[in-house]
Amino acid sequence: MNIPFKKTKEPTDLEKLIKRLTDAIENMDPTEQGYETMVDQLVKLKKIQAEETRKPLSSDALLAAGVNLAGILIIVGFEHSHALTSKAIGFVFKSKTSS
Repeated sequence: MNIPFKKTKEPTDLEKLIKRLTDAIENMDPTEQGYETMVDQLVKLKKIQAEETRKPLSSDALLAAGVNLAGILIIVGFEHSHALTSKAIGFVFKSKTSS
């Protein structure tokens, strides 16, 4: 029986740098010269890392976008083939964005 193993994600350069800096800080005495500078750099790198991570799109958001796009295409197609002067945008659902 051959069980496939879960592939581990290769750490990014940023993750490697954070790991090296964390290891160096752990081996330092807090009273040593340069300790505060290294901690400040670690805080900056963690902030950059947090900004790089994105939330995945939910299936509900994708479904709503697809339905709205289909509705717009149907209305615009109908307007193109018939003499109608309405605006398709008025029929689109207003999406609620979450923070």
